[in-house]
Parts: sequence; structure tokens; C-alpha cells
Amino acid sequence: MVRAGMGDASLVLVIPSLWASDIDAEDQGTMLRGLAIMNVYPSTNMRLMLLRSMNKKIAVQLGFMPSRCFSISEQKTSLFALSCAVRGFSTLITLCLMELHPDNLVHAKKELGVEDPWVQEYADGRKFSLRAFMLSAKHEGSTFAQFAGQCIERNILPLA
Repeated sequence: MVRAGMGDASLVLVIPSLWASDIDAEDQGTMLRGLAIMNVYPSTNMRLMLLRSMNKKIAVQLGFMPSRCFSISEQKTSLFALSCAVRGFSTLITLCLMELHPDNLVHAKKELGVEDPWVQEYADGRKFSLRAFMLSAKHEGSTFAQFAGQCIERNILPLA
């Protein structure tokens, strides 16, 4: 824990193996690692990711705050529900997280062979990528609307 710098970390994520054959045993191990961190560094800001949603109840009984632990299956369900409610949401997020080389873009357009406007919009959208950054102190105290206005002037779309 010292080598990982948990005492100085602003956030510690305890993440299980998504390929574990025994999901309950993996969640149990994740909770035990979380408890060890809580015992050594009680003031550490920690998030606990579990594989099975029913194991979140056990984690809360062990002393983890409900807002600090989540289940990957709950996240999948929420993402699926959101993508059903907002047309194109999952595509937007997926495309923002994956970059496409320009040569592959030309090949993909030829492969589709469709001249519909959505194909061109899709191809153009593949040129963009998602970037994260820290805001400078000059934006401190601004509302999100004010900040978004400044971003739009620079052709940046802020996602919150």
C-alpha cells in the first residue's frame, strides 16, 4: 500500500478482475482489500467496484458507504437504459473513446457504400475524440452555462 502511494492518493479505486470464474469470491476479495485499505488509511477517499449488485449490500454491512461502492452490473444496466432513452448515446460515448485512423475511415465509408447523409455525419464524427483536462483557476466561481459558452466559442463541447 505504501508503494502504491495510497496514503497520498486523492482517490483509491479497488477494482476486481472482470474475468474471474467465481464472481462472489472475487467480490469477497475486493471487499477484503477495501477493508485493509480502510484500516490502514481511514481517511482515504476510496471507491469499491463489485461485480454483483447483491454484494453491494454486504459491502455496506461491512462499513462501506453506499455512495462509495457500486456494481459493474448496475453500471451496465444504467448505461443500457440511458442508451434506450437517448438515441445515439452509447454510440456517442463509444466513438469518443475510440479513435479511428483516417485510412480506416476511408475504407469504412467505401465498405458501407451508402450515400445517405447519416453515413457522412457518422464518418465525420469519427474524427473527434474525447479529452479530459483540469480547469484553470480563472473559471472558479463560473456557472456551467458560463463555462460552456466560453467552450463553444473555441469549438469545444463540454460534457459534465
